[in-house]
Amino acid sequence: MIIFGGGFIFSISFLKQGFHIIQKTQLASAWSEHHAVINKIDVVVRSTGSSSRGTSYGIMINYKYLFDGKEYFGDTFNYSYPLVGWLKAEAEIERKRYDQKEIIKIYVNPLDPSESVVQPHMRGKVWQPIIFGIVFAMLPFILLYYFIKTPLPRY
Repeated sequence: MIIFGGGFIFSISFLKQGFHIIQKTQLASAWSEHHAVINKIDVVVRSTGSSSRGTSYGIMINYKYLFDGKEYFGDTFNYSYPLVGWLKAEAEIERKRYDQKEIIKIYVNPLDPSESVVQPHMRGKVWQPIIFGIVFAMLPFILLYYFIKTPLPRY
């Protein structure tokens, strides 16, 4: 029962993250375009681990923009970043697309102008948390079926 509950809760967190990214990118794609000035942009280590890709990297950005005459500051590069990282070379290429003090296009939430993003579309393998969530959600049921169908040993 612990395996069942733990696997199911684990799967819910993956599914929630995946669907949240999809929802945010769909909403952000419809936001109004504005211009911003980059204050700082760097390649940062996203995670280190024993995965086949090893260390993954992301973009850390800070920018300022005007919306209805009021100045705002933003730091969201894209909504995939918390889950999807790049190889260092990929992150460097992405960073080189933007220079500090450069005027860039951003997307601002008209209902909450303090929310903005540089790249509103999905980047990378956003489907991974959804796939993992489905697999982990099914795993307890598969194990339960196996335990029910496996006859008990007779002594």
